[in-house]
Amino acid sequence: MEIGTEDKKNINMVLHKKHFWICIGLAVITIAVYGRAVGHDFINMDDHFFVLEHNVPDGLTLENLKNAFTTFDCIWFPVTWLSHMTDAHLCGTAPAGHHLTSILLHLINVLLLFAVLRYITGAVWKSALVAVLFAIHPVNVETVAYIAARKELLCGLFWILGMGAYTAHTRHPSPIRYGLVVAAFILGGMANPIIMAFPLACLLLDAWPLDRIGETPAIRLFTEKIPLFMLALVVGLLALLSQQQSGAMPSIEMLPMTVRIANAVCAYGAYLKNLIYPAGLSIFYPYPQAFPLWKTAGATLVLLALTGTAICYRRRLPFIFFGWFWFILTLAPAIGIVKAGSHAMADRYAYISFIGLFIAIIWGSTQVFNHYKIKRSRAMAGTAAILVVLGLLSVRQLSYWKNSITIFEHALSVTSDNYTAHNNLGKALADRGGTAAARRHFEAALAIEPAFSMAHNNLGVLLNAEGKTETALTHFEKAVQQAPDLIPPRYNLGSALLARGRLDEAALQFREILKRDPGHPKATTRLALVYTTRHQYDKAIALFTDLLKHRPDYTSSIAYNLACLNAIKNDKQTAVTWLKKSINNGFSRFDLLFSDPDLENIHMTSYYKKLLEQYKP
Repeated sequence: MEIGTEDKKNINMVLHKKHFWICIGLAVITIAVYGRAVGHDFINMDDHFFVLEHNVPDGLTLENLKNAFTTFDCIWFPVTWLSHMTDAHLCGTAPAGHHLTSILLHLINVLLLFAVLRYITGAVWKSALVAVLFAIHPVNVETVAYIAARKELLCGLFWILGMGAYTAHTRHPSPIRYGLVVAAFILGGMANPIIMAFPLACLLLDAWPLDRIGETPAIRLFTEKIPLFMLALVVGLLALLSQQQSGAMPSIEMLPMTVRIANAVCAYGAYLKNLIYPAGLSIFYPYPQAFPLWKTAGATLVLLALTGTAICYRRRLPFIFFGWFWFILTLAPAIGIVKAGSHAMADRYAYISFIGLFIAIIWGSTQVFNHYKIKRSRAMAGTAAILVVLGLLSVRQLSYWKNSITIFEHALSVTSDNYTAHNNLGKALADRGGTAAARRHFEAALAIEPAFSMAHNNLGVLLNAEGKTETALTHFEKAVQQAPDLIPPRYNLGSALLARGRLDEAALQFREILKRDPGHPKATTRLALVYTTRHQYDKAIALFTDLLKHRPDYTSSIAYNLACLNAIKNDKQTAVTWLKKSINNGFSRFDLLFSDPDLENIHMTSYYKKLLEQYKP
């Protein structure tokens, strides 16, 4: 029977209404699960790095736009920096606005995933179910609740857009459509280098559901992706270089390749376990002290069995082959063969990789229901029950992300030998005044990992505040020995030495900091204090003058210090010039005009007298 034009219009209208209500349902579910995260605090593991450092609080200034593309601290990801700068520009540095952006990005990804999967496969309800799993699976809670995981959200956005653009290009090839694929890939690479696996994902799409293999010559399938593979190589090299520069990558001698491979195999197994049984999720999974043979062998057998099954049934069940190898290949850049950081794995790394497994589960379940002729009502009831359970588990998991204390207490309850959780929990407790409990956690961290520099540093800060300066110095020295490139321990060591009057040793530490970071205001100020104490005013002036080149955002305070130093030298004209510059650039501590003895030599100048009249207390 031929369908008339009017009937086609009616069918399309019904389909569009169905898609609309599916999108509304996905939005409601996502917001219901994650909405309360808006009231959560920052987490003291990397959140402040992305929100409060690198001039991010200044927002979208021209200087910050340049910094976003020239900062190689940890990883080169300018799009991620721009995202955080935009949040700061619009919402300031309060956590609510930053959490809201993460929730909205996840919601956009959920809706896009549904739309793109429906476009690629033509299956509306299966695509919707995959999108629901993606929206509410507990493993994805970390990506949404952890502000420092913004790069995974942004990468997911451009990855899904790239999938849609690639599909459009394969169906209607054109340079513009291919350009959109390349643009999505480049933007994703500027958000997170894990996108380097995207070309392999395109090959999997060729196999299923696009069914291009056999119809299109294999050589063409590979050659058309050469630009993507070349870009992937560039993204990978940039990631390696930036991680080596920041010291985030341990050497092969410190972590042999055999150990890395064992961890990768076990990590793949742990991700699968978290897919099926998402309990015991942690913000930080410490690298194991050892890998038991039974565990490594068991994980290897599971991986081989599932890989063999996917290959054997690749014709009858192509979605199983697609889903499994999507998981394996897209997770490979983050599985730890190329090691960065001290964690064994991270839930946020599964954000994109689990999409393949979700597809395999939904399409595979449909096959099972059809094969065993399970009634649709029962299938729907069972599916709904599973989704409700997953949603409730995600709500509970989200509650642990309320603040640093709740998330690290939970981490300690579900992992063992978690020295990072002890350290960060101790830091959170110390910030709230719980010094006794904080010390216990710092000491517990060092009992597990004696070479943990940040625990030494944090314990040193605690002891120094209690007046136990000699013991504090010991911990600061150990922190610097273990991590010479870390600036906070070295700064604390220098400050403690300065307080003890050990000027030469203190100056050495501050000079080392300025070698690594010439624009470090605190180190400059401390070293200038050493020079001032020794009446070496010209050296102190040279320090602040050099700092001004690196940190024009600190002009008001730098100019004030230069005014003081020149006043001490009795160079009144230069001192007044710098004081004018300081005030013109926003200096507001006018109480210092009346109390700072360093300015005594310019008290009788006409400019200073005018200031005193203008800013009388």
